[in-house]
Amino acid sequence: MSAGGSAASRLADPGWSTPGGSTTGWTPVRVGRRDPRSLVAPTGPSVRCTQELPVASVVELDGDRHLLDFGQNPVGRLRLRADGHPPQPDERGS
Repeated sequence: MSAGGSAASRLADPGWSTPGGSTTGWTPVRVGRRDPRSLVAPTGPSVRCTQELPVASVVELDGDRHLLDFGQNPVGRLRLRADGHPPQPDERGS
């Protein structure tokens, strides 16, 4: 959750996002009207890098997968630099 949002996870319906899930208690969608001229671009500062986090630890899960622990919950883009040989295509060619 972000920006002060909250959710009561114990009250969540586990099937709400599955095909054929129950829609009991849902209300139908209402189409509203809005003047498109009222939609404006944000006036705040542009998004920029403010910090780079080093990896605190690396755990090898199996031969091809690794778990990177940054010691905190990072937000944004992940940029990796790796040493070694380029990966070889698997049997599917990917």
